[in-house]
Amino acid sequence: MTTQQNKKYEYRTADLAAADIDTGLNVTGYAAVFDAPTTVYHDDETGIDFKEVIDKGAFDSCDFSKCVFRYNHDDSYLALATVHNNTLRLIVDEKGLRVDAELADTTAGRDIFALIKRGDICKMSYAYAVKEDYYDEPTHTRHIKAISAVIDVSAVDQPAYDATSLDIVKRSLKELHEEQERRAREKARISILSLY
Repeated sequence: MTTQQNKKYEYRTADLAAADIDTGLNVTGYAAVFDAPTTVYHDDETGIDFKEVIDKGAFDSCDFSKCVFRYNHDDSYLALATVHNNTLRLIVDEKGLRVDAELADTTAGRDIFALIKRGDICKMSYAYAVKEDYYDEPTHTRHIKAISAVIDVSAVDQPAYDATSLDIVKRSLKELHEEQERRAREKARISILSLY
């Protein structure tokens, strides 16, 4: 994993998968995975690997409202899906930050989807602003405790986090609907259990 900074935003990479649901250009996966230390820098002189990890709870008060789906974080590239029109959905679960996107049926959207489907693009990255972090000296690990905003999630060809992937999974609308219903039931069950 490498660290990039552009003004106040940092960029990291994580899993992304794509689902070709009938005629839609749907992608799904993880932009961030919790508790997965990744080397961001190796110091050849000292032999030390400097790592970073996203702690569970880092997205608890995060603002996703302006987030868009892009290719390689390129601002000049058209937004392929957005949170504000619900073509981009960001869900925090036990694993991390899940991305479900319905790419625009444009030349760019179809091209990116075709490259994902073929496996040429198999990684994902996200741009975010850190609200709170700390450095653990003994393990040389930066812990991201809180993220204030995520401004984009991107399909990328050169990821920062090697543990990420982008897969195409063919699923029917019925299977997707059943999965969404299962998640809703599980969320309701957890809410009920938390009352006791």
